[in-house]
Amino acid sequence: MTEIRTYATARGVKPATVLQLAARLSGKTWAKWEEGTATCTIRTMSTIREYMLLNPPPSVSANGEEAA
Repeated sequence: MTEIRTYATARGVKPATVLQLAARLSGKTWAKWEEGTATCTIRTMSTIREYMLLNPPPSVSANGEEAA
């Protein structure tokens, strides 16, 4: 979950949005994971990690602007 939070912050989106984009999960899935009423499977985490790897956050330069 820490990986997803970090990635989401870097992309400027909510963690639930990452789940929707990466694995077509419901927007409520993140809340369930945080509450402990549902868990992430290894297959789902692999899918999310692959998405994050293939869609890296934009690079940010030292002055805070996106690098070209």
